[in-house]
Parts: sequence; structure tokens; C-alpha cells
Amino acid sequence: MKEIAKLPVTIITGFLGAGKTTLLNHLIQQNKTKRFVILENEYGEANIDGRLLNQEAENRLFELSNGCICCTLNDDLGAVLMEISRNKTSFDHLIIEATGIANPADIIRNFVTGEVIPTHFEMDSVICLIDAFWFLRQFNDHNELRKQVAQSDTVLVNKSDLASADTIQNIATLVKEINPFSSIHLAKYGISKQTELLNTHAYRAGSIENKLTNYQNVQPDLFGTQTSGHRIKSYAFTFNGTVVMDKFSDWMERYMYVNTGKLFRIKGILHQKNLDYKVVLQSVYDHCTFQPGSKWKPGEMRKSTLVFIGTGLYEKELKQALESLFTT
Repeated sequence: MKEIAKLPVTIITGFLGAGKTTLLNHLIQQNKTKRFVILENEYGEANIDGRLLNQEAENRLFELSNGCICCTLNDDLGAVLMEISRNKTSFDHLIIEATGIANPADIIRNFVTGEVIPTHFEMDSVICLIDAFWFLRQFNDHNELRKQVAQSDTVLVNKSDLASADTIQNIATLVKEINPFSSIHLAKYGISKQTELLNTHAYRAGSIENKLTNYQNVQPDLFGTQTSGHRIKSYAFTFNGTVVMDKFSDWMERYMYVNTGKLFRIKGILHQKNLDYKVVLQSVYDHCTFQPGSKWKPGEMRKSTLVFIGTGLYEKELKQALESLFTT
């Protein structure tokens, strides 16, 4: 049976005033040959960003106003996605610009849960813009901002020309404390020439493997700390035994249910007995998926690595629970 081609999805998130619409306009101008579907949303009575958005002839603009995509407009978003799915061959990419107070997980879950929408769409990445001038002032006061950083794949430090080198370094340190998987790039006027932002395939097994490999090579003192009092932390665990997959998947389901709203991302590589390939794990919000990864190389140390990003998690209890799911 021929696999259905999926429309890649990029979510642009970031706190109020970070420059999301400027980036969106730049992406459209930079990729003139691509046919975009744009879902643009702003919180409030009037959709100011919608009026600022350049409406190219081949880009279809859905303005979802009077609320937040992740809250009151979920039903509308689902209906729009179903309409797009019926015409997705007419487009190359779906971009969602989330409202400045949105929790990205509530948007992402539309594309990774259920039986219909995930067959037509593929999550590509989450891009988070942060305002270099205001970020350190806003960081401890706004949990929405911290959640946006925690669930991003690429962080653009916008308005970087307005911040000192020390400020940029402090921003990078805070971002990595929350989300060790994010790639960080400087931007001016929403534009960064340092990285490709579309078709990065951040949710595919190969990308997750690469992120975990890079994670292991980063200085460990950036992680598992709470120096800023922001409560969102990342924990890494490594196990040399083999995973008991039935027990593991049952435990994961229960753990995510109990910690709904506390867990932002989980990524992992699992060593399952009698398999010659890695099992790649990722979760978003309350949904977990397992994908076949690359084959274990001859002589490669077969071990499992798991990284949890969340708030209000207890490292000691989490480690003990995980240890019971592996055999030596």
C-alpha cells in the first residue's frame, strides 16, 4: 500500500512582541517557490498581526481570532486542518503562528494524536522567538515563556543587536537549562542566516538520535540545575541493561497521565533485547511514540538514554522507577 504524502508543519511560537509575524513574513519571502498554508492567530478582539501579514496570492491565510489556538479555538483548528487535508497536495508547507501566550504542546498534540490528522500532517519543528532585550526581565514572571522555550526545537534570539554579549550568553545558558535539545541562533528583525528553519525533520527518529548524541557531549553542569528558580528542569538517565518494553510502555502511560501538565518533552533511545536496531522514544504532552531508529553498530555500547523535561518532577523517584523497567 502506497504511503500517503504528509504536509510538513512548522509552529512559530514566542512571547508577546518577540517578532513572530516578522519571521513569518521573512519565511514567505525567502521561499517564494513554496506554496504555504498559513494559520495565523492573535489573542484579542482584533487580529492586528493578520492585517500586517503580507498576503501572497498563492498563500492561503486563515485568521483565527477572539481567543487562543490552544484553548477556545481547538475545535476550529481541527476543522481547518481537516479542510487542508482534503487539499494538501496543493501546498508544500503548513506554518502556524501561535498567539504569544499559547502553550505549544496544545497545538502539537493535534498532529501527533488521533487517527486522522497524523496521517495527513507531519510535525517538522517548533521555532521559538525570544526578545533579547526583554527575555531576562520576563523569564521568571511568565510561565508561558518558559513553556515555549521548553518545547522548541530551534530558538531564535531576536533583536540580538540590542543586547550585550553577556546578556546573550545568559540567555543561552537559561535556554539550555530548560531545553538542552534546542539549537540557538541569533537573529535581527526576525531573520537568521545561520540555519535552515523549514524541513528540519526534528520529530523524525534520526534527528532525535542526533540530538541525544549531541546532548551527551555537552557540559553536564548546564543540566539538572535550578539556579534561576524557574522550576523547569531537564534530567538525563543512562541504563546499561535492556528495556522490558511491555512494562516500560505501561509505566510511561501511567506516568504521563499522573504528570499531565508537568511533562513537556521526553526523548530517548532504548535498547530492547533481540532487536538489532535502536528504539527511539519521544513524547509531547500526554502522548508517547516509539519509532525504529538506526541499527546498532558493531562494537557500539548498547545502552538506553532518556531525557525528561518538565516541572515538579522528582529526580530520585524517577530514576528508581526507570531502573525497575530494565534488566541487566
